[in-house]
Amino acid sequence: LLPAAGQGENEGDPVRLCEPWETEYTGEDATADHVLALWQFNAGAETEDASGNGHALTLQGGRWSPEGRFGACLESFPGWPVEDERHRALAPDDPALSPQGPFTLEMWICPKPDLDENYPDSFLLDKRYVDDNDYQVILGRADRQGSRVLRATLGFGADSSTYYADPAQFAPGV
Repeated sequence: LLPAAGQGENEGDPVRLCEPWETEYTGEDATADHVLALWQFNAGAETEDASGNGHALTLQGGRWSPEGRFGACLESFPGWPVEDERHRALAPDDPALSPQGPFTLEMWICPKPDLDENYPDSFLLDKRYVDDNDYQVILGRADRQGSRVLRATLGFGADSSTYYADPAQFAPGV
């Protein structure tokens, strides 16, 4: 989103109001005060928090793949009920990762061929687990047309609310 011309640094320059999601975040887009954490899985620094806020990850059962959007990515595998094993990158719990106000989560996902019509819900991010605190993002099971619904559940302490995206196709390799 850009405001009208003439509101940028120089007369006629537009002001950028969002990060450039088409490229890997660098500089202020990666380290500004409003960035809580940024995991880019870059070679040699896969577990590091590129924001500089110290939220390093621990890999449990997943693996690093060179096939990411901007380089490497985290590759995970089916969990329960297919296989009851952990396969994740885990960030230590920290109040800074549970903002009290509005926040944005971004992630790039590229389904593997395993994500077929029989694949169950996929937990993409889970700070909530089973209580009414924190948040989680889940890619739902495919419907008869092969579409899936992305849902976000936000816990507010005494209860939770779930928000649903429109159904979309999540084709393997795309």
